[in-house]
Amino acid sequence: MRGSIVITTEVYNTPGSEERQKARIVYHWKTERHWAILPFMPVVLHTESLRLGPGGQTIRLAQEARRLNSINGWSCHVAGRSPGPLDADLLGEDWYHPFRFNRSKFHPGSLLRAIRLLKQIRPDIIHTHSSYDAWVFGVAGRILGLPIVRGRHSSWPLKKPAIRNFAYTQLADAFTVSGATIGRILTSSGIIREDKVFDTAGGFDQDRFDPDRVDRELLHRELGLATGARIIGAVCMVRPTKGIDILVDAFSRLPDDSAGAGLHLVIAGTVSDEDRASLTSASPGRIHFLGYRDDIEDIIGSMDLLIVPSRKADGVPQVIPQAMALRVPVIGARAAGIPDVITDGETGFLVPPEDPVALTARIVSVLSMTPADMAALLERARCRSLERHTFDSIVETYLSAYNYLLG
Repeated sequence: MRGSIVITTEVYNTPGSEERQKARIVYHWKTERHWAILPFMPVVLHTESLRLGPGGQTIRLAQEARRLNSINGWSCHVAGRSPGPLDADLLGEDWYHPFRFNRSKFHPGSLLRAIRLLKQIRPDIIHTHSSYDAWVFGVAGRILGLPIVRGRHSSWPLKKPAIRNFAYTQLADAFTVSGATIGRILTSSGIIREDKVFDTAGGFDQDRFDPDRVDRELLHRELGLATGARIIGAVCMVRPTKGIDILVDAFSRLPDDSAGAGLHLVIAGTVSDEDRASLTSASPGRIHFLGYRDDIEDIIGSMDLLIVPSRKADGVPQVIPQAMALRVPVIGARAAGIPDVITDGETGFLVPPEDPVALTARIVSVLSMTPADMAALLERARCRSLERHTFDSIVETYLSAYNYLLG
């Protein structure tokens, strides 16, 4: 209402009660008599400055923001780089704010725009996710006295000396991390306390990734494959850290026996024309790049084996718990946050990173497992994913971090 001032305070639940509850009081200054006490609904602003995508980090941010907005008592906004990967998914949502980041993270124009946006939204918490937005909205948040959660999605060690970690020591009050490995990297630095770190490893939507509802024959129909053809694959944005070149190398080494015969390799995710041409040439007709796909549950569900050959920088790729939920076996590199979600031989399989020979051998052994052994492993994997990696459990951890700062 025009002419209103919003004040957040504490009120007694009932007259004479010692129990207090946060509330927003709306004061209309023109009449000086119209007050309204509204329930306190914390407002969270997620910020994201990634240029590339859509990829796992931006896709999960959009999904988690929608889930948070569906929870009674919470309100979530997203400020994303525009033009950028979040535009396609969120443009048109009244809680999405396309944001123009200048080339430099220290540009005063970005800072002034961030301050204006924060004054417009009036968030109770800022949740940053990448380097540029952590600086821009971190400084803006400090100017306005707002608490900040910093999301950490990569497993690179913190910079040295400690003064270079200003965005972590001064522009964040708590941290969400994509896997326990990243959490240990932060706490082992000696500059971040363990009680400030909250593990939000990649999650999935239970309704969407339902093994009884996915289309298991999608890829066979789409690629025109014979009924008995088997499919291994990966789901990721094709860039060096994801190790797709390692997977293609391993695929080209597969023997022409029962394990390798009729086998096809499928990669779903954003890929450049140059990478597509270069990687496909290793085995023409048997390596298929699909580009970015929205029907990722059916893509994964059509595979006989999902492979995550990442190098060092990953957290917990969300495709792993998604595949586990769909009862699709997973091989992952023993790198970054991947061992946080895969227990070798129990819920999936691990191989040394950047070792195509070891990956080839493991592909052969997994595809040769007995149906009974495979079924037992897939059931354990699905139970693990349901226990630890649903969107509900991830958002609950977000709320724990937010309540930690809201007191």
